[in-house]
Amino acid sequence: MRRCTTREALWVWVCLLLLFPTRGWAHQNSVTWLRVRAEGREVRAEFRVDSLDLNEALGLPAGRDATREDALQKAPQGAAYLVQRFRVSNAGHRCAPQAHQARLRERQGGFELVLAVPFTCPHSLEALALRYDLFFDVDPRHQGIATVEAFGGTAQVVFREATRDYAQEHRVPLRAQLGQYVSLGVEHIFQGYDHIAFLFGLLLVVGARRPREGAREVLAIVTSFTVAHSLTLVGSALGWFALSPRVVEPAIALSIAFVAVENLLAREPRGRWALTFGFGLVHGFGFAGVLQELGLPARGLVPSLLAFNVGVELGQLAVVLVALPVLAALSRDRWTPGTVAPAALLLPVAFVVLSHSGVPWLPAALVLFAAVPALGIASRRWGYVRGVRKGGSVVLFFLAALWFFERVSGRTLFGGHLG
Repeated sequence: MRRCTTREALWVWVCLLLLFPTRGWAHQNSVTWLRVRAEGREVRAEFRVDSLDLNEALGLPAGRDATREDALQKAPQGAAYLVQRFRVSNAGHRCAPQAHQARLRERQGGFELVLAVPFTCPHSLEALALRYDLFFDVDPRHQGIATVEAFGGTAQVVFREATRDYAQEHRVPLRAQLGQYVSLGVEHIFQGYDHIAFLFGLLLVVGARRPREGAREVLAIVTSFTVAHSLTLVGSALGWFALSPRVVEPAIALSIAFVAVENLLAREPRGRWALTFGFGLVHGFGFAGVLQELGLPARGLVPSLLAFNVGVELGQLAVVLVALPVLAALSRDRWTPGTVAPAALLLPVAFVVLSHSGVPWLPAALVLFAAVPALGIASRRWGYVRGVRKGGSVVLFFLAALWFFERVSGRTLFGGHLG
């Protein structure tokens, strides 16, 4: 019998590989399909990962095929793998991934795990950047085939080991940009519980005074706070001077504690406009730190900065307009429908506004529908000074102590619900 030559044996081996590919060969040139849709402040990414490529993402042992049950049960782990290796940013600022959605998609000979992950950016998209680092450590020949829909157009992108980045820019109209920064300023006041607590502590004393006297003091306090934090906000955001957040954040907590202690010990605190100015400088650095995280655009930087500051003032004014009538109603010796109804109607309105401004509904509901009635009961039982002013100041001091501990220690208490 004739023996096969080396050349004939090689051809037989090639044919066998083509007809019966091994699992290792089939795994090469793995492909993930990706669809990215960007609009407003949200970037929605939908990944389609073949069942043969799921082991790495789901943390399954090598050599074991992922089942449909594996894919659905371990979808959160797969989503975590994806968002660690697929980054979305806008003008150099990271966009935060939100809760994912998972489903299975059948295909010939297997299935795909489809994971949809929305990313929320700090402000409207103007310079979208994508970084794709999936599966290259497992398969250097991996490809991510993406369809990117952004800024009114569609682009086809192929991510490879050597080309992992994609960027696209868009000029946002200046008017829309300014409106957005006003909105961001309002949102920050409503979501910055420490700033609201500071204002509320100042208003606790004013609430029981005669309307004209109280109005003058409120105007002095609000103006002083506005001027002070505007100075440090603008100067810090433009890089003229800076103060470390490790100093600023604990100092903000201390400012709340100081006001609370003064409410408890001083019979009639005076000259609070000067106190407010000094602490307002510190709070301005806090506003600037948030703005630096959100990012300022290269175009229209100064107008956008001023628009953010206007938003902060509008949010601050809204807090005053809600808190003062409520405190004034609580300070009355006798409650009548005419005095209580306006304040009571403000509470559900405030709840709706806060909920639409990104404030979690639970803290908003606890403050408006639990804390305010509790202050009302305390006012009836012990009077405004002991029940509302001093009782509310004790609560503020306790909150300030918790915030101070968080910011000094770097630990988060109560699952981050303190803000």
